[in-house]
Amino acid sequence: MEADAMPDGAPCLRLMGHELRTPLNAIIGFSDILAQGLAGPVTSEQERQLRMVGDAGRQLLLLIDDMMELAKAQAGALNLANEPVDPSWVLSECVERTLRLAESRGARVKLVSPADPITFVADPLRTRQAFENMVVAALRLVADCTLSLTAEVNQDGTTVEFCINGLSAGAEAQAVTRVFDVDDADVRANPGPSDGVELGLCLSRAYARAMGGTISSRRSPAGSSDVAVLSLPLTPNGI
Repeated sequence: MEADAMPDGAPCLRLMGHELRTPLNAIIGFSDILAQGLAGPVTSEQERQLRMVGDAGRQLLLLIDDMMELAKAQAGALNLANEPVDPSWVLSECVERTLRLAESRGARVKLVSPADPITFVADPLRTRQAFENMVVAALRLVADCTLSLTAEVNQDGTTVEFCINGLSAGAEAQAVTRVFDVDDADVRANPGPSDGVELGLCLSRAYARAMGGTISSRRSPAGSSDVAVLSLPLTPNGI
């Protein structure tokens, strides 16, 4: 992702990011070297634990990146790309990137391709990241079920809606509302588990707002399940 201009007062944030990344990269690098046995033989259990150290370090790097992106988004300093986006690409990327988490939850994430081709104009990478963060949050709510990812143009033909269907199969409706229908002020007042999910959703909401969209939840037309929705305009304002 390109280096956007940081908001006023951000040099400290940029410096903090640099100071955190340097030791984290060292931890990740040395744990990988040890896990591969390049510094000497290790047992299978030692290798497993070293892999856990490396994975935790990489997760922290992602959180640092998210924090810096969120600061830019909240300051209105994001430099958004306006490019044609294929919703099928967004869906397939999200399925692929959340596969391991879904398996660990005993869940399945599948995509349902749009019946008709859809192309809209937005920032492709931030659209994918916003929806991926939503899928990760949804998987934290459910287990032993199947979530269907869909994309469709709304009835008035102005927005494309990325949907996570099937949430009621494993999640209470109140929990779905708590996760997808709150704003950032609610999150700060009532923080949930510190597993990076809420930070990711704050970033998703910031991306959606920056692209003229919203994140919400609703009942399915049949009323049998909950649906989390990322809505984005087909064409950005001014384009």
